[in-house]
Amino acid sequence: MDYLYLDGKKLAENLLYWQRLAKKYRASLNAVTKFCLSEAQYVDVLVKNGVNVISDSNMQNFASLPDSLGRQLQCCVIKTRLSDIRSYSQSSIKNDGQGIPPVRFYLSDEECLREIRKIPEKFQPQIVLIMECGDFKDGLYKSDVERLTVEYADLPILGVSANFACLSGKMPDIQSLRMLSDAARFIQKQRKLDSPFVSVGGTVMHDILESGEIDACGDIIVSEIRCGEGIFFGYNSSKGGPVSGLNRDVFSFGAEIIEVQEKNIPEQENEGLNALGAHSAPRPSGKRQCAVLDFGVLGAPLAEVFPKDADIIRIGQTFDFSVIDITDSRKQYKAGDFVQFSVNYASASFLCMNRFITKMIE
Repeated sequence: MDYLYLDGKKLAENLLYWQRLAKKYRASLNAVTKFCLSEAQYVDVLVKNGVNVISDSNMQNFASLPDSLGRQLQCCVIKTRLSDIRSYSQSSIKNDGQGIPPVRFYLSDEECLREIRKIPEKFQPQIVLIMECGDFKDGLYKSDVERLTVEYADLPILGVSANFACLSGKMPDIQSLRMLSDAARFIQKQRKLDSPFVSVGGTVMHDILESGEIDACGDIIVSEIRCGEGIFFGYNSSKGGPVSGLNRDVFSFGAEIIEVQEKNIPEQENEGLNALGAHSAPRPSGKRQCAVLDFGVLGAPLAEVFPKDADIIRIGQTFDFSVIDITDSRKQYKAGDFVQFSVNYASASFLCMNRFITKMIE
């Protein structure tokens, strides 16, 4: 059976880097755990290394977290739906005690605020309004944030957040961060809060936080840094490269070989389409040593896993299986052996969703 392995020591090293970066701005660190479905075994590793706030875009993932983590952990829903709010309301009023209830909703539609108004005041979660800062994925314009803050004066609106480089590739800049800070100060004044609250995400914020530009301005607020990819993968997709000094191999994937055979591969392409409805890509021809692996598209896209054996050639996939060419490898692979792969945010997300992938932590 295939497995996804997490190196706890390397994760702790990456986490320490982000904790220090957040501390530089007197900000809290919010670990985004949506890619691993906020599974308890992964969240437990974070908590043991000082994390006390996590975020997921699916509230139901918090339902499986044990009560023991709830004493040390706050959960946030960063893409809140109306159905989330209704479910939260029913669960809170019934006090069913399932999992860890979220303490904070990040939302961007007035209908969500109307729904929260129906929740008894003592059960209402904190609210963070998502602002539109140029990526054009989700978020309210600043004028609407201010209007809603006034019109919903009875709700516990805490501050604002923004998502950069999610859809359009809009990178964070001083102008956007200043706009967020101004909106947060407006909310602080209206709500008579101790301090303004600005939550920024995710790994895309790394370069501008490290650059010193924010310090030089003096009027920009960073209260919370939300981060997932940078912690777990040491990579910044918005920049198309690694975050310098961080571990890229926190996770590794082991795929079991179910067959090794020598195949006589012709040069011509087949006319038909493959199981995925596409023409197969060209592959080395002649007598080739090939291995079939125990995962397919339903496990993870082959293009998003990277053989640690540099002499392996990735050939293709069906829904259940993957094929690699091991002809040039110096290793003598056989059925039952495991081929090791590095993974990225995308492939690890697929693997975490598959119940047939064994999760291992050391």
